Amino acid sequence: MRFYSLYFPNCCNIYFRLPRLQNTLYLTFDDCSNVSLTSELLDLLNDYNISATFFCIGEILAKNLFLIDKILKNHTLGNHTFSHYNFLKTDITTYITDIFRFQSLYKANLFRPPYGVITPSFAKRLKKYDLKVVLWSLMTYDFDVYMNADRILKLVYNRSKNGTIIVFHCNDKVKKLLTLIEKTIVFFTDKNFVFDSIKI
Repeated sequence: MRFYSLYFPNCCNIYFRLPRLQNTLYLTFDDCSNVSLTSELLDLLNDYNISATFFCIGEILAKNLFLIDKILKNHTLGNHTFSHYNFLKTDITTYITDIFRFQSLYKANLFRPPYGVITPSFAKRLKKYDLKVVLWSLMTYDFDVYMNADRILKLVYNRSKNGTIIVFHCNDKVKKLLTLIEKTIVFFTDKNFVFDSIKI
């Protein structure tokens, strides 16, 4: 996992944090490869009237088109490539083609590269195609087998502040995602935070 925010925060068409006048947090979810979990998560968010941002793999959406409609009812859908290629391990033509294969499925204006790997020059290139690169200010490490629910929640509670973009994953590696999200919502709502989807 690479943390380019250390080198070029909020520049080069790359966003790590969003400024807001009130206490606002941005829940984002990557992959959507566990379709049933993603659907349950959407139901949970809707129960709390929370808007979030989903960066889904296009190949998953192509096989489960109902997810697109379900996400777009209250949330923002971003491009996470069609095949989840690693930027550093894929030739540039194949990588760009994969991004636009997603765009043929749904025309997003937000892009999050798999594994968070991208270069400033490529991010600038995507700007020409009206794609803004959204990374994060807080990685939950929910995919890490050594990160249990308590450790993840402690990380989220202690490091989230106004404008923080938080990353969770909707895949088979993540345990107790729904519990994590519900506790996160309740904790910050009690502290007068609001949650919003990313609109830039």
